[in-house]
Amino acid sequence: MIIKSFSIGEARRKFSRLVEIARGGTPITITHRGEKVARLIGIAGKKGKGLPDLTAFRASLNSGRKDHKTAIEDLRRAERA
Repeated sequence: MIIKSFSIGEARRKFSRLVEIARGGTPITITHRGEKVARLIGIAGKKGKGLPDLTAFRASLNSGRKDHKTAIEDLRRAERA
């Protein structure tokens, strides 16, 4: 495994790129005046996964329900009765 090393100044200027490199599996070492002070690594199991598709779930939430306007009108009628 190749570990890339960057000074704090370089890391500040290239932070977004370094995060992408670490996310891809290459650890990044941050140095201060030549001394290793930190390491940036990707989180295992999170690579490229993204969010789940919730289309079916969202559709199921409104199945068989009235729209909001109708529901409010029904509640108002019930209060008056």
